[in-house]
Amino acid sequence: MINKQNIQNEYQKFLSQADCVPPQRLSQNILKNIHQCLHPAAWLVFLKLSIFHFVIACLTLALCPQFGVRFFGSGQGLPTYFMFLGPYGCEFLCGCFFIGTTFLLVGLLFKPEEIRTIRTSWPLYTGSLIMLSLGSFLMISPKIVIGFALAWILGGLMGGLALLNIGWMGKKLLYNFS
Repeated sequence: MINKQNIQNEYQKFLSQADCVPPQRLSQNILKNIHQCLHPAAWLVFLKLSIFHFVIACLTLALCPQFGVRFFGSGQGLPTYFMFLGPYGCEFLCGCFFIGTTFLLVGLLFKPEEIRTIRTSWPLYTGSLIMLSLGSFLMISPKIVIGFALAWILGGLMGGLALLNIGWMGKKLLYNFS
């Protein structure tokens, strides 16, 4: 059984001991590990983001075919609802949905350090994902019109940034941190 007197005695014994300085090498290793945890390598964050995007992209193609590419399901999906803005508006919203869904879930599921890394250079991360995705669509279906692709790219950039920040704010509210 633990009593207050034993705890007090152990605490006083601890205080009376001479200062013990850890070895310099140990301190440096600890600081290096903390720095690596707080500042993940950009290429590792992009690798994780790319793999995550591939999975999410395959799932979003079930709801919204991109440039005629659809992996699951049948019918028009979300473009039926997006077409009220016309063909370019539809492509813009499809780009928002395709890229934005990934970044919304990234904002909710990635570690705060990884999100900070992405937010620091969001044009690079978002642009790279968009170009990888567009390149994949071009390999699958090379009949992409440049005007539609530009509307899709613009939608992906704007949707990616907006939904990353919405996901991040949602995570901050859920976990109550800044």
